[in-house]
Amino acid sequence: MDAAPPQAPPAGPASQTLSQSEVETLLALVGGGASAGMDSKSPRAAPVSISRHEFPQLSTFSPDQLRKLRLRCDAFNTSLTSRLSSHLRLECALQLTKLESVRYQHFVHALPNPTHLTLFTLDPLPGVCLLDLPSRLALSLVDRELGGPAVCEEYSRDLTQIEVKLAAKTVTILLGEWCNTWADTLKLRPFLISHENSGRFLQTSPPETMMLILGVETKIAQSAEMIQLAFPQASLNPLIQKLSSDLQNAGHSADARSAPGPRWNPAFDDVPVQLTARWRAMDLTARQLAALKPGDVVPLRQDDSSQVELSLDAAPKFAGLLGTSGRKLAVKIVQAV
Repeated sequence: MDAAPPQAPPAGPASQTLSQSEVETLLALVGGGASAGMDSKSPRAAPVSISRHEFPQLSTFSPDQLRKLRLRCDAFNTSLTSRLSSHLRLECALQLTKLESVRYQHFVHALPNPTHLTLFTLDPLPGVCLLDLPSRLALSLVDRELGGPAVCEEYSRDLTQIEVKLAAKTVTILLGEWCNTWADTLKLRPFLISHENSGRFLQTSPPETMMLILGVETKIAQSAEMIQLAFPQASLNPLIQKLSSDLQNAGHSADARSAPGPRWNPAFDDVPVQLTARWRAMDLTARQLAALKPGDVVPLRQDDSSQVELSLDAAPKFAGLLGTSGRKLAVKIVQAV
């Protein structure tokens, strides 16, 4: 006789015990929602790419200051065109094509390689400024300094030490014209620090420093390149502030000169004007006033009669004292009312 199969024990408290995997699944459902139901063998989500956000490049100059600065740059462009043409004895065409604010790191990384880069200061302004002279244009200037036709080479290369000395003549002229442009505002003196052929490793300013970039498109003989001047905006603040204050003071002086005092028109010399002198001598009642008749004498008090008011067409203008001039009564003007 076969034995009956064993029956399952009745459900009790011991049968409610959860395994470790079940506990972890419940905790994942409570803490992570639907993600807990994902199989451990399912492919993982792609890692989140974190990149640095570049905020818009903002200038520290107001629109009015930028307008005044552009006028100065236009004057610099005009004077430099004449000066370079005279020095090189060659027609030079210069045009201002760029005036913008750029971070220092972006500017130096965008410079061509190789290039002819001059580091200089403008005493008494703080900070180190940069002058970017493209290599092909620098070599054309060197060729002209040596008496050649300013023909540029087909490729760019680093300048030799002798060529750097020859190109420095043009660099000195350019910086001198920039200082002359501000001569009426502040006396500046340029000092050359060094020359570099690349901006990749330059550290003259912190990477986030805002630089004002002035770009001048230059055409000399067969060369057509852009010269760039880079100034830390903090270095130009004294110039801009002084320029703004000078213009404001000049405007106040012009307003003062344009509004002179009143001038007499000789055409009014013969126009008659009614002048009335009156004073308060005494008070009378209505009965006393009605009783007056020709021949009556009305006494005047001396203290009241001495205070006279002069009126022009019934408008009080002066206060005076009653007196005589010869055999006539007269009023001495004491003050304007």
